[in-house]
Amino acid sequence: MKKLIVWGAIVALSFSSIYAQRVAIKTNVLGWLACGTANVGIDYHIGKHFAAGADFYANPFMFGDDRSAQHLNITLSGSYYFCEAFHGSYIGLHALHACYDAGLGTYNYDGHLNGVGLHYGFVLPLSRHWRLDLMAGVGYAQCCYDLEARQYHKGDHE
Repeated sequence: MKKLIVWGAIVALSFSSIYAQRVAIKTNVLGWLACGTANVGIDYHIGKHFAAGADFYANPFMFGDDRSAQHLNITLSGSYYFCEAFHGSYIGLHALHACYDAGLGTYNYDGHLNGVGLHYGFVLPLSRHWRLDLMAGVGYAQCCYDLEARQYHKGDHE
């Protein structure tokens, strides 16, 4: 699945003309620092006020025998900028799908979720090539999972 997403992004980008004013590559720094979640996003300018984007998140790590937050997530979004794309404030819609294997203590949740939501953001220019995008959103997600008791081997937790 991961290879398919990476190759799809490479193919999509290779067939389009890339101009710095039309494409923004981004990451969620708080996701890296707080959760160790690798992530990258691509936004594409599709009109004076509009942009469409895709964000990819992956966390393959276990945090010990009794804690995990493994997940793979893709989020698609569309935004309307009040001034012009990639400048100033904006509103938008997003949809996401994620697969996860998460647990704490004796139970483990293995499943997937689908969601939709609204977001509001503001882009602050830091320099000619760097911008800080502050965004907050609300939404709804439906989770489908199997609840499993964690299995421990003899001698693991005595």
